[in-house]
Amino acid sequence: INLLEPPLLAFILGYVSKYMRDDTYLFADNKSYPVFLFMSVVVALFMGLTVSAEEIFRDRKILEREKYLNISRFSYLISKVFFLFGLSAVQTLMYVLISQSILNVDGMMWRHWLILFSTSCFGNMIGLNISAGMKTAISIYILIPLVLVPQILLGGAMIRFDDLHKSMTNKINVPVIGDVMTTRWSYEAIAVEQFRSGKYMKPYFNTEMKISRYDWQSSFLIPELKKKSRECVWAWGRPEFRQAYDGNIKKLNYHIMTLSKEAGIDPGDAIRVIAKEPFTSDDAYVVSDYLDTLQKVIRRQYLYYTGIKDHITDSLTKAIGHDELVRLRETTYNEELADLVLNRTVQKKVYDTPDRIIQKSDPVLMEPVSHNGRAHFYAPYKIVGNLRIGTLWFNLLYVWWMNITFFIILYYDLLRKLLNLVERVKIPGFRSFTVGPR
Repeated sequence: INLLEPPLLAFILGYVSKYMRDDTYLFADNKSYPVFLFMSVVVALFMGLTVSAEEIFRDRKILEREKYLNISRFSYLISKVFFLFGLSAVQTLMYVLISQSILNVDGMMWRHWLILFSTSCFGNMIGLNISAGMKTAISIYILIPLVLVPQILLGGAMIRFDDLHKSMTNKINVPVIGDVMTTRWSYEAIAVEQFRSGKYMKPYFNTEMKISRYDWQSSFLIPELKKKSRECVWAWGRPEFRQAYDGNIKKLNYHIMTLSKEAGIDPGDAIRVIAKEPFTSDDAYVVSDYLDTLQKVIRRQYLYYTGIKDHITDSLTKAIGHDELVRLRETTYNEELADLVLNRTVQKKVYDTPDRIIQKSDPVLMEPVSHNGRAHFYAPYKIVGNLRIGTLWFNLLYVWWMNITFFIILYYDLLRKLLNLVERVKIPGFRSFTVGPR
Protein backbone atom coordinates (compact mmCIF):
# COMPACT_ATOMS: atom_id res chain seq x y z
CA ILE A 1 0.00 0.00 0.00
CA ASN A 2 2.83 2.42 0.85
CA LEU A 3 4.36 1.85 -2.59
CA LEU A 4 1.04 2.10 -4.44
CA GLU A 5 -0.02 5.30 -2.70
CA PRO A 6 2.52 7.75 -4.28
CA PRO A 7 1.89 6.88 -7.96
CA LEU A 8 -1.87 6.86 -7.38
CA LEU A 9 -1.82 10.26 -5.69
CA ALA A 10 0.57 11.59 -8.36
CA PHE A 11 -1.76 10.45 -11.14
CA ILE A 12 -4.88 11.88 -9.47
CA LEU A 13 -3.30 15.22 -8.60
CA GLY A 14 -1.48 15.55 -11.93
CA TYR A 15 -4.56 14.65 -13.98
CA VAL A 16 -6.87 16.98 -12.05
CA SER A 17 -4.32 19.84 -12.21
CA LYS A 18 -3.74 19.55 -15.97
CA TYR A 19 -5.69 22.63 -17.08
CA MET A 20 -6.06 22.94 -20.85
CA ARG A 21 -6.98 26.01 -22.85
CA ASP A 22 -8.86 25.28 -26.09
CA ASP A 23 -8.07 21.55 -25.72
CA THR A 24 -4.34 22.29 -25.90
CA TYR A 25 -2.05 21.84 -22.92
CA LEU A 26 0.77 24.30 -22.35
CA PHE A 27 2.72 24.41 -19.10
CA ALA A 28 2.76 28.22 -19.30
CA ASP A 29 -1.06 28.38 -19.36
CA ASN A 30 -1.76 25.85 -16.59
CA LYS A 31 -3.73 27.90 -14.05
CA SER A 32 -3.77 25.02 -11.57
CA TYR A 33 0.00 24.61 -11.28
CA PRO A 34 0.51 26.68 -8.07
CA VAL A 35 -2.24 24.63 -6.39
CA PHE A 36 -0.50 21.46 -7.57
CA LEU A 37 2.77 22.61 -5.98
CA PHE A 38 1.16 23.28 -2.62
CA MET A 39 -0.82 20.05 -2.67
CA SER A 40 2.40 18.18 -3.48
CA VAL A 41 3.90 19.54 -0.26
CA VAL A 42 0.77 18.46 1.65
CA VAL A 43 0.90 14.99 0.05
CA ALA A 44 4.57 14.59 1.02
CA LEU A 45 3.80 15.56 4.61
CA PHE A 46 0.76 13.26 4.69
CA MET A 47 2.70 10.27 3.35
CA GLY A 48 5.48 10.86 5.87
CA LEU A 49 2.94 10.98 8.70
CA THR A 50 0.93 7.92 7.74
CA VAL A 51 3.90 5.56 7.25
CA SER A 52 5.37 6.43 10.65
CA ALA A 53 2.36 7.02 12.88
CA GLU A 54 2.28 3.43 14.24
CA GLU A 55 5.95 2.41 13.96
CA ILE A 56 6.79 2.68 17.66
CA PHE A 57 3.23 2.02 18.84
CA ARG A 58 3.32 -1.44 17.19
CA ASP A 59 6.56 -2.27 19.04
CA ARG A 60 5.20 -1.33 22.47
CA LYS A 61 4.94 -4.91 23.78
CA ILE A 62 8.41 -5.76 22.50
CA LEU A 63 9.84 -2.61 24.08
CA GLU A 64 8.14 -3.50 27.36
CA ARG A 65 9.80 -6.94 27.37
CA GLU A 66 13.20 -5.55 26.40
CA LYS A 67 13.38 -2.51 28.69
CA TYR A 68 15.39 -4.45 31.31
CA LEU A 69 18.02 -5.55 28.75
CA ASN A 70 19.57 -2.08 28.53
CA ILE A 71 19.23 -2.02 24.73
CA SER A 72 20.28 1.27 23.13
CA ARG A 73 17.29 3.55 22.59
CA PHE A 74 19.36 5.66 20.18
CA SER A 75 20.11 2.64 17.96
CA TYR A 76 16.46 1.59 17.98
CA LEU A 77 15.29 5.08 16.96
CA ILE A 78 18.00 5.49 14.32
CA SER A 79 16.97 2.18 12.74
CA LYS A 80 13.39 3.46 12.55
CA VAL A 81 14.48 6.80 11.11
CA PHE A 82 16.74 5.26 8.44
CA PHE A 83 14.03 2.86 7.30
CA LEU A 84 11.37 5.57 7.15
CA PHE A 85 13.65 8.10 5.43
CA GLY A 86 14.53 5.45 2.83
CA LEU A 87 10.85 4.67 2.25
CA SER A 88 10.04 8.39 1.99
CA ALA A 89 12.85 8.85 -0.55
CA VAL A 90 11.33 6.15 -2.76
CA GLN A 91 7.77 7.43 -2.29
CA THR A 92 8.57 11.05 -3.12
CA LEU A 93 10.73 10.05 -6.11
CA MET A 94 7.86 7.99 -7.54
CA TYR A 95 5.47 10.87 -6.92
CA VAL A 96 7.71 13.45 -8.62
CA LEU A 97 8.50 11.27 -11.65
CA ILE A 98 4.85 10.49 -12.40
CA SER A 99 3.30 13.88 -11.62
CA GLN A 100 5.93 15.86 -13.54
CA SER A 101 5.61 13.61 -16.58
CA ILE A 102 1.84 14.24 -16.60
CA LEU A 103 2.24 18.04 -16.28
CA ASN A 104 5.33 18.31 -18.52
CA VAL A 105 7.45 20.03 -15.85
CA ASP A 106 10.89 20.51 -17.34
CA GLY A 107 14.22 20.63 -15.50
CA MET A 108 12.99 20.74 -11.88
CA MET A 109 12.82 17.06 -10.92
CA TRP A 110 15.72 16.86 -8.46
CA ARG A 111 14.92 20.18 -6.79
CA HIS A 112 11.29 19.20 -6.32
CA TRP A 113 12.27 15.75 -5.06
CA LEU A 114 14.70 17.21 -2.51
CA ILE A 115 12.06 19.59 -1.13
CA LEU A 116 9.31 16.95 -0.99
CA PHE A 117 11.66 14.34 0.49
CA SER A 118 12.69 16.76 3.26
CA THR A 119 9.01 17.52 3.94
CA SER A 120 8.16 13.83 4.09
CA CYS A 121 11.04 13.28 6.53
CA PHE A 122 9.51 15.93 8.77
CA GLY A 123 6.25 13.99 8.57
CA ASN A 124 8.21 10.88 9.62
CA MET A 125 9.57 12.66 12.71
CA ILE A 126 6.14 13.99 13.71
CA GLY A 127 4.64 10.55 13.18
CA LEU A 128 7.30 8.85 15.31
CA ASN A 129 6.70 11.32 18.13
CA ILE A 130 2.95 10.70 17.96
CA SER A 131 3.53 6.95 17.82
CA ALA A 132 5.73 7.08 20.92
CA GLY A 133 3.42 9.35 22.88
CA MET A 134 -0.13 8.14 22.30
CA LYS A 135 -1.90 5.24 23.99
CA THR A 136 -4.19 3.91 21.26
CA ALA A 137 -4.25 3.70 17.48
CA ILE A 138 -7.51 5.68 17.49
CA SER A 139 -5.89 8.59 19.34
CA ILE A 140 -3.00 8.52 16.83
CA TYR A 141 -5.31 8.93 13.85
CA ILE A 142 -7.38 11.55 15.64
CA LEU A 143 -4.21 13.58 16.16
CA ILE A 144 -3.04 13.42 12.51
CA PRO A 145 -5.71 15.88 11.23
CA LEU A 146 -4.85 18.22 14.11
CA VAL A 147 -1.31 18.28 12.73
CA LEU A 148 -2.25 18.53 9.05
CA VAL A 149 -5.01 21.18 9.14
CA PRO A 150 -2.86 24.03 10.57
CA GLN A 151 -0.10 23.08 8.12
CA ILE A 152 -2.58 23.45 5.25
CA LEU A 153 -4.24 26.66 6.46
CA LEU A 154 -1.03 28.45 7.47
CA GLY A 155 1.26 27.26 4.68
CA GLY A 156 0.87 30.51 2.73
CA ALA A 157 -1.21 29.19 -0.17
CA MET A 158 -4.73 28.89 1.25
CA ILE A 159 -4.73 32.23 3.10
CA ARG A 160 -2.31 35.07 2.36
CA PHE A 161 -0.26 35.96 5.42
CA ASP A 162 -1.28 39.61 5.03
CA ASP A 163 -4.93 38.55 5.30
CA LEU A 164 -4.67 36.67 8.59
CA HIS A 165 -6.32 37.99 11.72
CA LYS A 166 -4.57 41.19 12.81
CA SER A 167 -3.34 39.51 16.00
CA MET A 168 -1.38 37.00 13.87
CA THR A 169 -0.29 38.92 10.80
CA ASN A 170 2.96 40.76 10.16
CA LYS A 171 2.98 43.04 7.12
CA ILE A 172 6.79 43.10 6.86
CA ASN A 173 7.83 39.47 7.39
CA VAL A 174 6.01 36.15 7.47
CA PRO A 175 4.28 36.03 10.88
CA VAL A 176 5.68 33.75 13.57
CA ILE A 177 2.66 31.42 13.27
CA GLY A 178 3.67 30.88 9.64
CA ASP A 179 7.34 30.40 10.44
CA VAL A 180 6.59 27.36 12.60
CA MET A 181 4.76 25.61 9.73
CA THR A 182 6.91 23.29 7.63
CA THR A 183 4.54 23.66 4.68
CA ARG A 184 5.35 27.41 4.59
CA TRP A 185 9.08 26.72 4.17
CA SER A 186 8.61 23.87 1.69
CA TYR A 187 6.00 25.60 -0.45
CA GLU A 188 7.97 28.85 -0.57
CA ALA A 189 11.12 26.94 -1.57
CA ILE A 190 9.37 25.00 -4.35
CA ALA A 191 7.50 28.06 -5.72
CA VAL A 192 10.47 30.43 -5.67
CA GLU A 193 12.84 27.83 -7.11
CA GLN A 194 10.39 26.96 -9.89
CA PHE A 195 10.15 30.65 -10.83
CA ARG A 196 13.78 31.74 -10.55
CA SER A 197 15.58 28.61 -11.79
CA GLY A 198 13.39 27.67 -14.74
CA LYS A 199 15.33 27.54 -18.00
CA TYR A 200 13.57 30.62 -19.35
CA MET A 201 13.72 32.85 -16.28
CA LYS A 202 17.17 31.94 -14.97
CA PRO A 203 19.21 34.21 -17.34
CA TYR A 204 16.92 37.17 -16.55
CA PHE A 205 16.40 36.80 -12.82
CA ASN A 206 19.16 39.02 -11.35
CA THR A 207 18.46 41.73 -13.93
CA GLU A 208 14.74 41.55 -13.21
CA MET A 209 15.51 42.13 -9.52
CA LYS A 210 17.29 45.39 -10.40
CA ILE A 211 14.52 46.49 -12.76
CA SER A 212 11.85 45.81 -10.14
CA ARG A 213 13.79 47.64 -7.43
CA TYR A 214 14.43 50.81 -9.44
CA ASP A 215 10.93 50.83 -10.95
CA TRP A 216 9.33 50.66 -7.50
CA GLN A 217 11.62 53.33 -6.10
CA SER A 218 10.97 55.80 -8.91
CA SER A 219 7.27 55.04 -9.51
CA PHE A 220 6.00 54.44 -5.96
CA LEU A 221 8.51 55.22 -3.21
CA ILE A 222 9.60 58.71 -4.28
CA PRO A 223 6.02 59.92 -5.00
CA GLU A 224 5.06 58.58 -1.55
CA LEU A 225 7.97 60.48 0.05
CA LYS A 226 6.83 63.70 -1.66
CA LYS A 227 3.39 63.11 -0.21
CA LYS A 228 4.92 62.64 3.26
CA SER A 229 6.77 65.95 3.01
CA ARG A 230 3.53 67.78 2.14
CA GLU A 231 1.80 66.08 5.07
CA CYS A 232 4.57 67.32 7.38
CA VAL A 233 3.88 70.92 6.36
CA TRP A 234 0.19 70.48 7.12
CA ALA A 235 0.78 68.57 10.41
CA TRP A 236 3.38 70.95 11.88
CA GLY A 237 2.10 72.86 14.88
CA ARG A 238 -0.90 70.57 15.43
CA PRO A 239 -0.39 68.54 18.61
CA GLU A 240 -2.96 65.90 17.66
CA PHE A 241 -0.86 65.03 14.55
CA ARG A 242 2.55 65.15 16.26
CA GLN A 243 3.00 61.37 16.13
CA ALA A 244 2.22 61.25 12.41
CA TYR A 245 4.60 64.20 11.84
CA ASP A 246 7.47 62.49 13.68
CA GLY A 247 6.85 59.25 11.77
CA ASN A 248 6.91 61.00 8.40
CA ILE A 249 10.12 62.87 9.28
CA LYS A 250 11.72 59.59 10.30
CA LYS A 251 10.68 57.96 7.00
CA LEU A 252 11.92 60.90 4.94
CA ASN A 253 15.27 60.86 6.72
CA TYR A 254 15.69 57.08 6.41
CA HIS A 255 14.76 56.76 2.74
CA ILE A 256 16.55 59.88 1.52
CA MET A 257 19.77 58.69 3.20
CA THR A 258 19.36 55.17 1.80
CA LEU A 259 18.48 56.27 -1.73
CA SER A 260 21.25 58.88 -1.76
CA LYS A 261 23.84 56.33 -0.72
CA GLU A 262 22.65 53.94 -3.41
CA ALA A 263 22.61 56.67 -6.07
CA GLY A 264 25.96 58.14 -4.97
CA ILE A 265 24.55 61.63 -4.32
CA ASP A 266 25.11 63.91 -1.31
CA PRO A 267 21.68 64.58 0.28
CA GLY A 268 22.97 67.93 1.57
CA ASP A 269 20.23 70.51 2.09
CA ALA A 270 17.42 67.94 2.06
CA ILE A 271 18.66 66.25 5.25
CA ARG A 272 19.34 69.59 6.94
CA VAL A 273 15.82 70.93 6.40
CA ILE A 274 14.31 67.64 7.59
CA ALA A 275 16.33 67.80 10.82
CA LYS A 276 15.21 71.31 11.79
CA GLU A 277 11.87 72.62 13.00
CA PRO A 278 9.48 74.04 11.98
CA PHE A 279 9.07 72.19 8.66
CA THR A 280 7.71 74.84 6.32
CA SER A 281 6.38 74.81 2.77
CA ASP A 282 9.78 76.13 1.60
CA ASP A 283 11.43 73.13 3.23
CA ALA A 284 8.98 70.84 1.46
CA TYR A 285 10.01 72.42 -1.87
CA VAL A 286 13.69 71.74 -1.08
CA VAL A 287 12.91 68.11 -0.26
CA SER A 288 10.71 67.73 -3.34
CA ASP A 289 13.41 69.19 -5.63
CA TYR A 290 15.99 66.79 -4.20
CA LEU A 291 13.60 63.85 -4.63
CA ASP A 292 13.13 64.88 -8.27
CA THR A 293 16.90 64.69 -8.71
CA LEU A 294 16.98 61.27 -7.08
CA GLN A 295 14.12 60.11 -9.26
CA LYS A 296 15.99 61.03 -12.44
CA VAL A 297 19.11 59.14 -11.32
CA ILE A 298 17.08 56.07 -10.33
CA ARG A 299 15.13 56.20 -13.58
CA ARG A 300 18.41 56.15 -15.51
CA GLN A 301 19.37 53.00 -13.57
CA TYR A 302 16.02 51.47 -14.44
CA LEU A 303 16.53 52.19 -18.14
CA TYR A 304 20.09 50.84 -17.95
CA TYR A 305 18.97 47.47 -16.60
CA THR A 306 16.04 47.37 -19.02
CA GLY A 307 18.65 47.68 -21.74
CA ILE A 308 20.61 44.80 -20.21
CA LYS A 309 17.46 42.68 -20.26
CA ASP A 310 16.98 43.47 -23.94
CA HIS A 311 20.62 42.53 -24.54
CA ILE A 312 20.06 39.16 -22.80
CA THR A 313 17.06 38.54 -25.05
CA ASP A 314 19.09 39.40 -28.16
CA SER A 315 21.93 37.11 -27.04
CA LEU A 316 19.58 34.20 -26.36
CA THR A 317 17.82 34.74 -29.70
CA LYS A 318 21.16 34.58 -31.51
CA ALA A 319 22.28 31.53 -29.55
CA ILE A 320 19.15 29.34 -29.69
CA GLY A 321 16.78 31.16 -32.04
CA HIS A 322 13.54 33.04 -31.44
CA ASP A 323 11.33 29.96 -31.77
CA GLU A 324 13.35 28.03 -29.17
CA LEU A 325 13.18 31.00 -26.77
CA VAL A 326 9.41 31.07 -27.16
CA ARG A 327 9.29 27.30 -26.60
CA LEU A 328 11.36 27.70 -23.40
CA ARG A 329 8.89 30.24 -22.07
CA GLU A 330 5.93 28.02 -22.87
CA THR A 331 7.47 24.92 -21.26
CA THR A 332 9.28 26.32 -18.19
CA TYR A 333 7.55 29.63 -17.24
CA ASN A 334 4.11 29.32 -15.65
CA GLU A 335 2.07 32.51 -15.86
CA GLU A 336 -0.17 31.73 -12.87
CA LEU A 337 2.83 31.02 -10.65
CA ALA A 338 4.47 34.25 -11.87
CA ASP A 339 1.32 36.21 -10.98
CA LEU A 340 1.44 34.68 -7.51
CA VAL A 341 5.12 35.24 -6.64
CA LEU A 342 5.10 38.71 -8.25
CA ASN A 343 1.91 39.63 -6.39
CA ARG A 344 0.49 41.16 -9.56
CA THR A 345 -3.06 41.29 -8.23
CA VAL A 346 -2.19 43.47 -5.24
CA GLN A 347 -3.43 47.05 -5.57
CA LYS A 348 -1.45 48.67 -2.78
CA LYS A 349 2.24 48.70 -3.75
CA VAL A 350 3.50 50.34 -0.52
CA TYR A 351 2.97 49.73 3.17
CA ASP A 352 3.72 52.19 5.96
CA THR A 353 5.57 50.99 9.04
CA PRO A 354 6.39 53.34 11.95
CA ASP A 355 9.84 54.12 10.55
CA ARG A 356 9.95 53.19 6.86
CA ILE A 357 7.93 52.38 3.73
CA ILE A 358 7.86 48.76 2.61
CA GLN A 359 7.45 47.40 -0.92
CA LYS A 360 4.44 45.11 -1.39
CA SER A 361 4.91 44.28 -5.08
CA ASP A 362 7.20 41.72 -6.74
CA PRO A 363 8.08 39.84 -3.51
CA VAL A 364 10.15 37.24 -5.38
CA LEU A 365 12.33 40.07 -6.73
CA MET A 366 12.57 42.03 -3.48
CA GLU A 367 15.41 42.02 -0.96
CA PRO A 368 14.37 41.08 2.60
CA VAL A 369 14.36 43.80 5.23
CA SER A 370 15.49 41.66 8.18
CA HIS A 371 19.06 40.41 8.65
CA ASN A 372 18.21 37.58 11.05
CA GLY A 373 16.91 35.05 8.53
CA ARG A 374 13.29 36.21 8.61
CA ALA A 375 11.77 37.58 5.42
CA HIS A 376 8.59 38.31 3.51
CA PHE A 377 6.87 35.41 1.74
CA TYR A 378 8.42 34.38 -1.61
CA ALA A 379 11.69 36.19 -0.83
CA PRO A 380 14.44 35.23 -3.33
CA TYR A 381 16.97 34.73 -0.53
CA LYS A 382 17.35 35.16 3.23
CA ILE A 383 19.90 37.41 4.94
CA VAL A 384 21.76 36.32 8.05
CA GLY A 385 24.13 39.08 9.14
CA ASN A 386 25.99 39.94 5.94
CA LEU A 387 25.42 36.50 4.40
CA ARG A 388 22.84 35.93 1.68
CA ILE A 389 21.47 32.39 1.40
CA GLY A 390 19.20 31.33 -1.46
CA THR A 391 15.63 30.52 -0.42
CA LEU A 392 15.90 26.89 -1.55
CA TRP A 393 18.90 26.08 0.64
CA PHE A 394 17.90 28.26 3.61
CA ASN A 395 14.42 26.74 3.74
CA LEU A 396 15.77 23.20 3.41
CA LEU A 397 18.23 23.86 6.23
CA TYR A 398 15.34 25.12 8.36
CA VAL A 399 13.25 22.00 7.63
CA TRP A 400 16.18 19.71 8.52
CA TRP A 401 16.82 21.73 11.68
CA MET A 402 13.21 20.99 12.64
CA ASN A 403 13.76 17.31 11.80
CA ILE A 404 16.74 17.20 14.16
CA THR A 405 14.78 19.05 16.83
CA PHE A 406 11.94 16.53 16.69
CA PHE A 407 14.43 13.64 16.81
CA ILE A 408 15.78 15.10 20.07
CA ILE A 409 12.21 15.39 21.37
CA LEU A 410 11.65 11.76 20.36
CA TYR A 411 14.88 10.54 21.94
CA TYR A 412 14.04 12.08 25.31
CA ASP A 413 10.38 11.05 24.96
CA LEU A 414 9.26 14.61 25.72
CA LEU A 415 5.79 14.29 24.19
CA ARG A 416 4.89 11.35 26.46
CA LYS A 417 6.28 13.18 29.49
CA LEU A 418 4.30 16.30 28.58
CA LEU A 419 1.09 14.30 28.17
CA ASN A 420 1.67 12.57 31.50
CA LEU A 421 2.16 15.97 33.11
CA VAL A 422 -1.07 17.30 31.60
CA GLU A 423 -2.83 14.08 32.63
CA ARG A 424 -2.18 14.88 36.27
CA VAL A 425 -4.48 17.88 35.90
CA LYS A 426 -7.23 15.24 35.56
CA ILE A 427 -9.07 16.67 32.56
CA PRO A 428 -12.16 14.45 32.00
CA GLY A 429 -11.56 11.92 29.20
CA PHE A 430 -7.95 12.99 28.66
CA ARG A 431 -6.37 9.90 30.20
CA SER A 432 -7.98 7.51 27.74
CA PHE A 433 -6.79 9.68 24.85
CA THR A 434 -3.13 9.74 25.88
CA VAL A 435 -0.52 7.28 26.96
CA GLY A 436 -0.85 4.74 29.74
CA PRO A 437 1.89 3.45 32.03
CA ARG A 438 4.85 1.65 30.47
